[in-house]
Amino acid sequence: MTPPAGRPPSPGLCGRCDWSRRVSTAKASVFWLCRRHEAGGPFRKYPTLPVLACPGFEEARQPSQGRRRGGPAPPDGASSSRPRGPA
Repeated sequence: MTPPAGRPPSPGLCGRCDWSRRVSTAKASVFWLCRRHEAGGPFRKYPTLPVLACPGFEEARQPSQGRRRGGPAPPDGASSSRPRGPA
């Protein structure tokens, strides 16, 4: 199914994952970066979209076009030194 004109296709789970980040280029291309690839494992840096199943998926706590760079946010604004990457 083709999305309506002017709307990019759905990224699937990446659009809701705390580990993903939307990357736009100067030529208006859009990619979804998976930050889980940094720790190795089965994660591709730029997965083929839409992603329908992923063992590393974590629902984002806060909707955003550009995900947080330091990993998931602490609950209720509390500070945290939670390390990035899989536990």
